[in-house]
Amino acid sequence: MAWYHDYGDKWNAHDAEGVVAFMTSDAVYEDLALGARHVGHDDIRGFIGGMSDRISSDYAFEFADPIASTDEGYALEWVMRGTTTVPAVSFRRPVRPFRSTECRWGA
Repeated sequence: MAWYHDYGDKWNAHDAEGVVAFMTSDAVYEDLALGARHVGHDDIRGFIGGMSDRISSDYAFEFADPIASTDEGYALEWVMRGTTTVPAVSFRRPVRPFRSTECRWGA
């Protein structure tokens, strides 16, 4: 099983600690669809931990195979689905079709 399946499983379990375990302590996580930027485990963990209250209590991701994956980064397409359980908020934001991230693998 590829790493991105394990990563997706942590997101789908709403396991913030499991998701940040894939990241360095100084990681920068950008959610392009929401226009959010989070730095470091605590900030990223808080963002993930609050998604059920802010977006959907049953959100889940479908991850495609990476478009590109190297030791320095990856580009990964995903679709998020879930029931809207919070009041709707209207906003317009350009959305990029996939995530491209710089990675530093290892401890």
